[in-house]
Amino acid sequence: MRRMSEAKKAEAMASKTGEFRSLFNMPDTETVIQTYRGNFNGTGGRVFVSQNYVCFYSSIPLRSEIVPFKKVDSIVESSGFLWSGVDFILSDKTKHTVSSLLGQKDEFFNLVVYLWNNPPSYISLPAEPKPIPGGSSPNPFGGGSSGSSPNMGGGRAFGGGGQQSNPFGDPYQAQEQQVRVDTALARTALRTANEVKEMGAATLLELQSQAEQIDRIEGNVERIHARLNETNTLLRGIESLPAYIGNKFKKDKKQPPPVVDPPDRTIKVERTVKPMDIEILCKNKDDSFTPALLRLFKDSFQCIDPTSGRCLQPEYAWNYDFIDCVVMRARHEHMDIRFHPPRDRFRLMSSYLQVITNELVLRAPKDKVKVVFEPGVRTFAYKDPRISMQPTVSRATATTGFVRNDARQKTSDLLSAGADAQLRKDLDETDNCIDEISDALSIMNDQALTARSEIIRQTEQLDRVNNRVDDANARIRQQNRRMEDIMRD
Repeated sequence: MRRMSEAKKAEAMASKTGEFRSLFNMPDTETVIQTYRGNFNGTGGRVFVSQNYVCFYSSIPLRSEIVPFKKVDSIVESSGFLWSGVDFILSDKTKHTVSSLLGQKDEFFNLVVYLWNNPPSYISLPAEPKPIPGGSSPNPFGGGSSGSSPNMGGGRAFGGGGQQSNPFGDPYQAQEQQVRVDTALARTALRTANEVKEMGAATLLELQSQAEQIDRIEGNVERIHARLNETNTLLRGIESLPAYIGNKFKKDKKQPPPVVDPPDRTIKVERTVKPMDIEILCKNKDDSFTPALLRLFKDSFQCIDPTSGRCLQPEYAWNYDFIDCVVMRARHEHMDIRFHPPRDRFRLMSSYLQVITNELVLRAPKDKVKVVFEPGVRTFAYKDPRISMQPTVSRATATTGFVRNDARQKTSDLLSAGADAQLRKDLDETDNCIDEISDALSIMNDQALTARSEIIRQTEQLDRVNNRVDDANARIRQQNRRMEDIMRD
């Protein structure tokens, strides 16, 4: 039954996409994500939502409209006396209103705002450069000298192929020969970063020494209070006969000052590892959408409310080894994360299905997560740390960003196979310096956070010691007055 259901869904989505492309003359790369019945500027008909467009079609009266997301300045909810809808304000100040969505206005609004901010992004990784027999250089855009290039539209560069060479030379290789890398500047920057990092470590040692000194001061103040307690007992015995007799019969006439083991004030820098956040739409049981973040930690992941920073639902937290398979659904840009029983599946819509799949596969136990593409959906590469490093397509309003901290691409990999060996060596050295500077900056940030928390703790302790010193001074003054009264008597 499930296979039949998936096949029917794939057929239905293919039919909608075909109709959509035919009605609005859309390219093969554009697919339908969702359709709605509603009004467009007061005219009833069908609303199509794809990766980059909101389109409207009505047969009676005959009317079609196309709203590209890239021309939208803002999307806002609107309402009237008996209706509610969504307004699209374009860059030329034109306004289009989609309304009467039969109870699906919130779902429609969340979907179009998400796609407006997050255009779907898929990444094709460049092939590793390989030398070509005969000494010719490969196409720097990823294809061979006789292969097609995804960025150049295919064909042979300069008409070359096989053993033929370009009479003008390879312009990219010529440019590379003229490039020189300032490795001395990179080494200087690294040395400065390491010096600042050492200053941070020295500061933490000073804070540790200061903390131990404050502990000694606090211990001395507490011992003063213990002596004042003894003095108070003696004064009571002098002032009152019953108290004097009571003191005589006490088993322990003198109590030693409290002995408190000093706490370990060794300051340890806790390294912070930021999770990866990916914007998604969580698909609820009633098929509505809730804006959310898929937060990926080292050993687990969660579906987070962006406002509160907490899980949308208590059960929306999983370990990677819970995952059985990741399914790209026939409805485009939709995904199921299915778990081993008895856990329910998690459904989502996202413009970053490739990145999510890649991360789940890489972070889960090796070869434990199956990846399934239902019929008719786009397939993509995964299980490669470089995927999360590549820049994603973004509109002007997009704010999403994510990166793997353990995935660093060498700049020299971008050079052609015939590039100068010294240039590669200098680029690798500069890359290493930059990576070490990045690590040093991360450590400095953690040092600053650790120092801040320690300073706050010491400030609170000093306030406590200051209050105890004030109490001790007040008790000393009081006991001095009592001594004066005894002397007068």
